[in-house]
Amino acid sequence: RLKEEAEFARIQGDPTALGQYQREKRLKELAAEVAKEKAEIAKVKADVAKERDALEADKAELSQFKRSKLIAKVAAKFELDPKKLDKPYLETEEAIMDFAKTLTGKTPEDTPEVRLDRPSGSGATRTPSTPGELIAEGLRRERKK
Repeated sequence: RLKEEAEFARIQGDPTALGQYQREKRLKELAAEVAKEKAEIAKVKADVAKERDALEADKAELSQFKRSKLIAKVAAKFELDPKKLDKPYLETEEAIMDFAKTLTGKTPEDTPEVRLDRPSGSGATRTPSTPGELIAEGLRRERKK
């Protein structure tokens, strides 16, 4: 109907009807553009949420890795099985050390310093990383004594 009026207005020379038709046409175009932009924003938000979830998962995995390494260090220091120290409520190094003290009755000063990172130089030895290797290392130490 508007097209017909606009055509008629052009023929008649009525600028107001033609102007209204052009405004409404432009409004429809803008509404379509806005809908496209909203869809794009929703897509970007979904991508951001997915990335955030992936980063949180990576962060949790890294945190668990650091915790496992810490447990292995304390277990080696107190000559314990790391599984005994792997309790979900033990989150800090102090808590793990305190728990190890109560299990063994020893203090960290009573035990030799254990480093899990590899020493440099010609006397470098491989640090045990699995519970089996830790037990084997403990048995070797016992035989040496």
